[in-house]
Amino acid sequence: MSGQFLIEHKFLPHCWACETRFRNQYPPGPAEEERHHILPEAYGGKHGPQVSLCTDCHTKVHKLASAFRSNKEYGSLLIALPQDGQKKLMWLGQKANEMQTIFADDPNRRQVISAALDKEYQAKFDYIRNHLKLSKKDTVLRLIDVMYRHLSSKEVR
Repeated sequence: MSGQFLIEHKFLPHCWACETRFRNQYPPGPAEEERHHILPEAYGGKHGPQVSLCTDCHTKVHKLASAFRSNKEYGSLLIALPQDGQKKLMWLGQKANEMQTIFADDPNRRQVISAALDKEYQAKFDYIRNHLKLSKKDTVLRLIDVMYRHLSSKEVR
C-alpha cells in the first residue's frame, strides 16, 4: 500500500482489518480488542499512532513482519480476510518490518521476546490473562515482576 495509510489513532468498535466487533462494545461482539502501535514501541513508537485490532489480526501483523524479514511465505495468514483487510495487515506488517530494519543496530531499542507455547502452556497463560483481565504484553510483564520479586527476596535472606 503506497503513501500514508493511517496517520492518527484509529480506535474503533471493531477490528480495523477484519471488522469483527469487540467484546467491550455495545452490543458486544466476539473479539478481544488489542491496540497495535503502527510504529512499534520497541522502535520509538510508544506515543505514536495506534489502531484497534482483534487478537487474531494483531498476531497476524507480527507474523507478517517476521515473514517479510525472513523472506518466508505469508499468503496463508491472509486467506480468510477480505481484500481491504489483507491490504491493511500487509501495510502494518511492512511498517513494523521497516522500523526493525532501520533500528536493527540501535543499542537503545527495546528487546522483543517471542515464545511458542504448546496447548498446555497456552491454556495456562490464557487462564492467567483472562483472570487478570490484561493484554498479552501486560500479562507477561506482570509474570516477570512476580518472579523477579520472588527470586530477589530469596537473595536477601
